Amino acid sequence: MRLMVVSLMFLVFSAAADLDIWTQEQVESLIPLGSDPGLQLVIMRQFIGWGYYTDLAFVITPDAVIPDSFFINEGVLVSHLDYSSALEIEGSIQVLSQGSTVEIDTSRSYLPDTLVLTLILKPFQVEPETTGTCWILTDGSYVNSEN
Repeated sequence: MRLMVVSLMFLVFSAAADLDIWTQEQVESLIPLGSDPGLQLVIMRQFIGWGYYTDLAFVITPDAVIPDSFFINEGVLVSHLDYSSALEIEGSIQVLSQGSTVEIDTSRSYLPDTLVLTLILKPFQVEPETTGTCWILTDGSYVNSEN
């Protein structure tokens, strides 16, 4: 019995360890932002169980290639095998949001100069919480207007 409980706990923790590993297959949408360098918004979605998802939103340049698999560590794409090893990527990738469900607020966005994202946090069995973040295009990358 004890061995079964330990085995079950091992399976649960090993499955949970892979939750934040992102793969190319998880790209939900690729949205052109209409800027001069050809920036695009990428929204990725990952199933985390019980009908819940986590999203990752980032902006890429046209020459950027999304790695086969990666992990996000403090806004930087890193190898999922070594969290301290940043991935060498052609082009530029800028992480905007990770965790909440992400949608573009088309009524408040003025692309490409102003990008407004609606972040929807869906806590378990509680009404969703909605917040917005405003990003301003400055020198080829987006800067959060709240900072």
